[in-house]
Amino acid sequence: MSKVASLLPDRAAHQHAALKNFGSIGDATGKGTSMRHAKGIGRLGLLAVGLGFGAAVVTTPGVAAADDMQISIDGFDLFPTAGNTATAISGMGDFAIAVGNGADATATGGFFDTAFADGTNSLAVDDGTLDTATAVGVLSEAATGGFADSASVDGNAGLAEAMNGNFDSATLFGSNSSAEAGFGDFDSATLVGSVSVAAAQNGSGDSATLFGNFSEAEAEFGNGDLASVFGSMPDAAIAGGSSATHLGSDDLAAILGTGSTALAGADMTAPGNFDLAAVFGDLLHAVAQGGNFLVDLLP
Repeated sequence: MSKVASLLPDRAAHQHAALKNFGSIGDATGKGTSMRHAKGIGRLGLLAVGLGFGAAVVTTPGVAAADDMQISIDGFDLFPTAGNTATAISGMGDFAIAVGNGADATATGGFFDTAFADGTNSLAVDDGTLDTATAVGVLSEAATGGFADSASVDGNAGLAEAMNGNFDSATLFGSNSSAEAGFGDFDSATLVGSVSVAAAQNGSGDSATLFGNFSEAEAEFGNGDLASVFGSMPDAAIAGGSSATHLGSDDLAAILGTGSTALAGADMTAPGNFDLAAVFGDLLHAVAQGGNFLVDLLP
């Protein structure tokens, strides 16, 4: 089954439950209580910023008064927890904001992390250092876990993950889609569309970019791979290796069209490096796999 097929409606509910157990969250013993004794001018400054933000949100037109909200800074909760379905948890030097009924924002595991969840049952999780996770939308989810990673989603039932690496970035604008980067350094996944997947993983310096619907862009199992799609219904650009045993690096797969595929790099039996597969049109299929310096340009 393709990654796109796995994104159909029930995906978000299952992954929301799975991400609840991500990283060190399951080890939390309370809503920021472990740092409640912390003092210092820096932390008081953060507290003042949080109070100002909370006041601004409450008085801003368009923010529903019935929505629950919680802000946690340096382990301190700014609003009562009783009867509040919004949950925010932060560690020392971290900042978490949850807006919406059932929203959950957690920034722990390192320093100077920020987590922002805005939407019913939205989830934002930071478990690294200098990480940023932003989830906006009903059942939206963003997760980071590394150094200077960034994950951002704006859309209902969307998932953005930048984990197990450094300086990784996952950005999603759309619904029922997934942008995933990590298991390497300096990976980037960017997606604008619905029911689609952009993945840059299992390598370093990989990039996956997708603008379209019902499509896939994957740069995986190698270094310096690039996959890009500008089209829809459906397109699939895959660059890099086919598995951890058949790697591909410096491969490029690109599509400008509809209903096309571009495959560059390793196949199921042999690695492939410095391969190029590119399509400029509809219903075309370019393949440059299983060797080095292969080229397939269509039409």
